[in-house]
Amino acid sequence: MSHRTMDGAPARTAFSGAPLSRVGHQNDCFLASDDDAGTYQLPGEREYAIEDSAFVPVGGETCGLNPPRSQCASALAELSLHHWSFLHTDYHPDVIADWKAEGCFETIACRLGYRFAVMGHESPGQVARGQSLPLRGRVFNDGYARAFNPRPVYLVLQQGAAWHVLEVDAEPRRWAPGAGSDLCLQAQVPADLPPGDYQLGLWLPDGSERLRDDPRYAIRLSSGATWDSANGVNLLDATVRVVE
Repeated sequence: MSHRTMDGAPARTAFSGAPLSRVGHQNDCFLASDDDAGTYQLPGEREYAIEDSAFVPVGGETCGLNPPRSQCASALAELSLHHWSFLHTDYHPDVIADWKAEGCFETIACRLGYRFAVMGHESPGQVARGQSLPLRGRVFNDGYARAFNPRPVYLVLQQGAAWHVLEVDAEPRRWAPGAGSDLCLQAQVPADLPPGDYQLGLWLPDGSERLRDDPRYAIRLSSGATWDSANGVNLLDATVRVVE
């Protein structure tokens, strides 16, 4: 059941940090009837929930079989339309079993929330210390939703066990589902960085200082990079030579 007032445009308050931008939607009877067992009662409420779902957390559970609405075709369409990020898979067991039997459960599990894939990238082969290092690329979000919590993005220069992080101007919350986003990243190479060859990577840690260095909370790209589980870094197939 949604507990939001239908005033204001969701896109206007998105990412602002205001209370309205931080309240999500919980649907405890997903697909159980035409109005999801009373989840949508007022005129325009469903439309508002759809619009708002593009920017806030959405999830819940099913509560009973209601074919064909509770079956795969409808479920896949509705999960995408409402940008679901989380799902209680223990209930309703008959609906979950139906999705597994029909063959859509793995797709649902894969696409809940965001799922970022690097489609391509380019960077110079050499850069001087103290100069700007550009990295251009494209990320596609194959998930149902956005990343709804703010988090920084760092360009990583890794050499053996040593790695150096350079914060760049990027906003993962704007990498919309079902769309590609162009990245034009720039980072200043430290003037005292030792010369040599460095592998490039992207680090998207949690925005909380308490969780920042815990690799379990960093975003792992679904493809286009090699995951460094010890540090939570996505290593790209790219190197740069840092010179004097």
